Amino acid sequence: MSRLVASSFATAIAIAMMASSALQPVTPAAEAAAPAPISAPMHDVGLGQCQIHYDALPQTHQPAPMECEHANWMAQRWGGRVMESTGAGMIERASYDGANDFTNVPTHALPRAGYCRAWIDGVEADAQPAQGDCRQARRTAANLGGRVIFMPL
Repeated sequence: MSRLVASSFATAIAIAMMASSALQPVTPAAEAAAPAPISAPMHDVGLGQCQIHYDALPQTHQPAPMECEHANWMAQRWGGRVMESTGAGMIERASYDGANDFTNVPTHALPRAGYCRAWIDGVEADAQPAQGDCRQARRTAANLGGRVIFMPL
């Protein structure tokens, strides 16, 4: 019985030591190497969640928060900056070039989340093709010489 108690006590001490080493404060040198947080408020993003940020969109029309793995996957395919919510604020974790280009697209003409829209430069927003599935938007953009914009889920 005493061996069991001693083994459990040693295990508890080892776990406590590992936990305390994981909670060591960040040194100033490590803080200097960390990316700077974004000061502008974003959607209500919970700690550990991510959001894809597009520079051409106003803050109020950025995609909704999502799991970081999903944000990275979407941004790798469509582009954008992956921002993660941390205790220090929103920090850029990755940046990808991609097909999404919201330049000169008015906010009222953005597709809703999960949809694509063919966008033809030089055509009034009201005369643009309707939002829909991405396959049809790609065909329409190819036929009319436009681009496809997509709003991530």
